[in-house]
Amino acid sequence: MEWLGWGEDAFAEAKRLERPVFLFIAASWCRFSKRMEREVLSDPGVASLLANRFVAVKVDKDRRPEVNDRYNVGGWPSLCVLTADGELITGGTSFTVEALKDLLERVARYYAEKRSVIASALQELLRREEAEDRARARRSGVLSDAILEKVRGAILEEFDEEHGGFGRGQKFPHSESLDFALVRYVKSRDPRLKEVVDRTLTHMAESPIHDAVDGGFFRYSTSRDWRAPHTEKLLESNAALLRNYLEAFQVFDRPAFRRVAEEIVSYLRDHLRHPEHPAFGGSQDSDDAYYALSLKERRKRPAPAIDPTIYVNWNAAAVSALFKASAVLGDPGCAELAEATLAFLLEECYDPGRGMYHYHDGGPRILGLLTDQAYTARALIHAAQFTGERRHLDVAEDLLRVLLAKQTGSHGGFYDIRADDLAVGSMRRRNQSILENGMIAEVFLRVYHLTLKPEYLETAERTLKLFAEDYHLYGYFTAGYARAVELYLHPPVHAVIVGSRADDLTGALVRAATRLYLPSKLVQVIDPEQDKDLLERFELPAKPRPVAYVNVRTAHVASVSDPDALVREMESREREDG
Repeated sequence: MEWLGWGEDAFAEAKRLERPVFLFIAASWCRFSKRMEREVLSDPGVASLLANRFVAVKVDKDRRPEVNDRYNVGGWPSLCVLTADGELITGGTSFTVEALKDLLERVARYYAEKRSVIASALQELLRREEAEDRARARRSGVLSDAILEKVRGAILEEFDEEHGGFGRGQKFPHSESLDFALVRYVKSRDPRLKEVVDRTLTHMAESPIHDAVDGGFFRYSTSRDWRAPHTEKLLESNAALLRNYLEAFQVFDRPAFRRVAEEIVSYLRDHLRHPEHPAFGGSQDSDDAYYALSLKERRKRPAPAIDPTIYVNWNAAAVSALFKASAVLGDPGCAELAEATLAFLLEECYDPGRGMYHYHDGGPRILGLLTDQAYTARALIHAAQFTGERRHLDVAEDLLRVLLAKQTGSHGGFYDIRADDLAVGSMRRRNQSILENGMIAEVFLRVYHLTLKPEYLETAERTLKLFAEDYHLYGYFTAGYARAVELYLHPPVHAVIVGSRADDLTGALVRAATRLYLPSKLVQVIDPEQDKDLLERFELPAKPRPVAYVNVRTAHVASVSDPDALVREMESREREDG
C-alpha cells in the first residue's frame, strides 16, 4: 500500500479526484498500529478500495502531534475518513478486514452521492465550535489557592490507596500529578499527599512496569496493580519519571528511589542514546517475549528496535532531568549528557528569531509547535541554573519573544500551532491546550524572576487566568496547570549569586544551591563583568568575592558567601513561605 504524507499535495489530489481522504494515524512503538497495517490495511480488498476510491494518508502521531491532536478518535491506530477539505466524517480505532471494507464502501458511496449534505452538516458544526471558542476566549477567572485545593482534591479522589497511581483501571504514571503532589506536600506537610507520591513510586518500582534488567519504565499497565504492562518504552515518560524519582529521593531520602533514578539514567544512556548524534531516540518497541527474559537470556537476542527520531520536546525534557540528576546523584556525566544534547538541539533544530523545530531525522522538521518551544525554554532555564551560563537564558528569551509574536491568543494564552493560510480542515483551527499553556506560563514566570521584566509576569498571569474558570472540568489531569498557578501565587526562593563565573566560590555556591530540593527554587549567576544589565536591574552591588543574595518576591532578604550558609538560608525562607 502506497501512502501519501499529510500536506497540500494529498488534499489537492483528493479535490482533483473528488474523493474522500483516508487518514491512518499510527505510532511507531504501537503494536496495534503495526498489526492493523500488517493484517488489515495490507489486505488486497482493503488496499484496492483505498487505492481506487480514496486518497490514503499516513501520519506518525509523534512526528505530527498537531495532526494527531485534531483527528485522533480514541487511541492508536486511528483510522479516519475526511472530506477533501480536511473535515472529519467518521473514524475508529479497531477494525477487522470485513468491517473496514464495509465502512469504506459505504462512506465512498455516501460521499459521492451526498457531498452537499456532508458539507452543510459540517458547516453547522463549525459555527457551533467557533461560537464556543469565542465565548471561552472572553472568560478570565481568578487565580487563588482555591485552584490548588481543587486539584489536590481531584488527585486524592482518584488516588488508588492499594496500588498507587490514579483510577481503578489501566494505569499511567501521570508524572505531573506526582510532581504537584510532592510540591504541595513539602509546602503543607499533608500526609495524604506524601502517600500519593511514596506509594505510587514504590509500587511502580517494585512491579513489572519497571524493567529491572535494562532499566527504565514501560509506557503503561493495562491492570490496576501495574503488573500487565504494554512493553513499549518512551523517552518522554522516562524523562518525566527520572525527575519524579530524583525529587522523591531528595524529599524522602529513600535509597530505593535513588537506585531507580540511576537505572533510568543508565537506560537513557545505554539504550536510547542515538548512535550518530548526541541526543536520544524517541522510543523502544514493544516486545513481551524479550522483556520476559532474564539478563543472561536477553544477551543472546537483539533488543527491541529503537526509533532513532530525535524529538525536540522529549529530548529537552531529558535535558532538564539529566541536569537535576547530575546535582542530586553527584554524577558529572549526567551534566555532560545534558549539555551535549542541548547543544545538538540548538545547533540542529533551532532557528534564531523563528524558534524550535519538532524533530530531526537527517535535518530539522516542522517548525513552531508550542510543545517544542515550551520544553526547550524550560530546559534552557534549567541549563542556566546548573551551569551558571547567561547564554541559555538569552536563547530562552528569544523563544518567548517568538511565541509572543506568532502564537499569542487575543485574550491570553498560546496556540499550539502558528497560523497557516494553506491549512486544511481542523488544522485551520488553532488549539489552546491547558497542559501546554500551563507549562509555558511556568516558563514565563521563571524567566520573569530571572530578568525582572514585567511583561513576562503579565503574560503568565493572562495565560493562567484564561483557564481559571474551567480547569476543574479535567480533574487531576490539570496538575501541570495547578503547578504553574502555585508558582504564580507563591514565588520561588531565588538565589542570585553575584560573582565571576570563573571563580571557584561561584561554582561552589551554584552546586550547593542546585543540590537542594525546594519546590520552586531558582539559582542564577550574575557576573559583574558580563551581566551589567542584570546587575543594575536587580540593584545589586559587585563585591570583591562572590556573594549569594537570597530573594523572595524580588526582595533581597539575605546575603551569604558560604555554601552551607546559603543552603540553610534558602531552606529557612522556604519554610517561612510554606
